[in-house]
Amino acid sequence: MKISFVGISVVDIDVSTTFYSQILEINDFNRFDSKSGSKCTVFRMEDKVVQLIQRPNRGTERLGTGPLDHLGFEVTGLQEHVRRLRELGVVMLYDEIKIGPETQWMLFEGPDGERLEFLEFLHQN
Repeated sequence: MKISFVGISVVDIDVSTTFYSQILEINDFNRFDSKSGSKCTVFRMEDKVVQLIQRPNRGTERLGTGPLDHLGFEVTGLQEHVRRLRELGVVMLYDEIKIGPETQWMLFEGPDGERLEFLEFLHQN
């Protein structure tokens, strides 16, 4: 068994689609409306999928974190990614990149207050 995808509840599908397209650097995505009235965007990254879901009558209050604390993306060239996010005006949760024994990372906010992480392994095999 493996995780197939993660679904993220969003307030505004257009704002979130633009945000995730910019941070993930993916311009090829699938956008559709479900029979239940939800608006969805699906981003594919190799064998991983991120689905954004705007449910009908959801309201406009930011969602923030819930039972899922954050969603992480493995990257190479973390410093360049962080620089690009700052240029896009993304809210960073730390002033500096955090460094551990095997990884370095930066947490940042999505448009609905969700916590996202870019993580880079320091010693790639």
